[in-house]
Amino acid sequence: MRTALILWSMVLATPLAAQDLASRIAASRADRVTFTFEGKPGVCGDWDCRKGLVRVTLTVSGQRVLRVRTTVGGEAQAGAEELGQVAPGEAADWLLDLAERGEGRASEEALMPGVVGRDVVVWPRLVAMAKRQDLREATRKQAIFWLGQQAAEHAVGPLEEVLTDDPEREVRQSALFALTQQHSDRSIDILIRTAR
Repeated sequence: MRTALILWSMVLATPLAAQDLASRIAASRADRVTFTFEGKPGVCGDWDCRKGLVRVTLTVSGQRVLRVRTTVGGEAQAGAEELGQVAPGEAADWLLDLAERGEGRASEEALMPGVVGRDVVVWPRLVAMAKRQDLREATRKQAIFWLGQQAAEHAVGPLEEVLTDDPEREVRQSALFALTQQHSDRSIDILIRTAR
């Protein structure tokens, strides 16, 4: 009994910052929640390419995320609950989980901030999303786009599979576009074969 009480006291005493991002978002009662993380080198925002932390602001209803807004630098929107800075890997995991759930527009909006975290490798998850025919088409198209942007050496094979095997014309066109962004002999061969 005493051990259980000590453990429960430790749980209650755990600082908010030590809780994982998913728990902190779920515990919030605000309709807007925001957090920041460090982006890859070169990630910037606005027309003047402002530098700073990547800021994600969620519009939430109950336990459902309705919108994901991403900015770089700057302050939290007025009225948004500030969760502070989180590790880029933790942010990427949470955002890609949201994308994989495929619930409305937020699933596609979660992809961009999900791939720009510093030192985070996400291409295997993007490949899985690109191939998932049960996922929203708009989300799959975003996954294909970012796969082409983020993982050139790993992207060609999976993009070719989508291009040749996927039943959705729009998804195949997204894969074709992503292949045009690759500058390898293999991607050029695929494009030539497709044109023929």
